[in-house]
Amino acid sequence: MTKKHVILVGTPNWSQDVDQAALSPVSKKYRKNVMYTLHFYAATHKEWLRDKAQAALDKGLPLFVSEFSICDASGNGGLDKAEAKKWLTFLDKNNISYMAWSLSNKAESSAFIKSGCSNTGKWSSKNLTAAGKWITNWYKRNKKNTLESVFFYSFENFEQLQIKI
Repeated sequence: MTKKHVILVGTPNWSQDVDQAALSPVSKKYRKNVMYTLHFYAATHKEWLRDKAQAALDKGLPLFVSEFSICDASGNGGLDKAEAKKWLTFLDKNNISYMAWSLSNKAESSAFIKSGCSNTGKWSSKNLTAAGKWITNWYKRNKKNTLESVFFYSFENFEQLQIKI
């Protein structure tokens, strides 16, 4: 039987100490399907965290960014688009997959959907926040314009949600 599932393993300090995980990874016996999670918020986590990620990559640790946004680590505050561009360029260059936080209509900087919009789907680009627009546009520009929609999965009711872009 072939194992096709990926196991995501967090690291200390809100999944930022991937360099430490690289010094003591999961046993080789179990390593085939394991990836280590990295979280960043562009306005807070700068070059120093990319350096930690690079150190982990240099040791062969597979990384997956399971949470990021272009605001500060509180999930609020101003957007740092220049730093976000550095981050996503780094991730793309290193073939690291990433998922943005958060698919919500909460009135905060990291939310993809404007507050006041439905939280159950049927969104269009006009329903996106500034962060939602920037991240969606990044995908459109840098993924060879192959996207017509961005899909999300709601863990609350296990349904697929879609934003037309």
